[in-house]
Amino acid sequence: MEKTEKSTGLLETLSEMSGCEWISDLHTEAGRCRLATHLDPAAVKGYGASEWREAYGYITGEQSQGETSEEIFHALLLFLQRYGASVPPEKGR
Repeated sequence: MEKTEKSTGLLETLSEMSGCEWISDLHTEAGRCRLATHLDPAAVKGYGASEWREAYGYITGEQSQGETSEEIFHALLLFLQRYGASVPPEKGR
């Protein structure tokens, strides 16, 4: 997930993807449940680590320990797992 030019910010993309009316809905339990069931990894490729770090913090209320966008994305999937997200196995396993 290398950084490319995106016309829409990651939080906005995640909000639209999950069907949330407002970005602020992403850090509510209902918004997390919707995001967990509608998160499309292909649709969020291309966002850089800084945007993923911001999104992770906004959604979880915690600071991400990930260095790369892939690590932060996977950490978000693990967080969302408790809301119904399916987490694919890590590469090489």
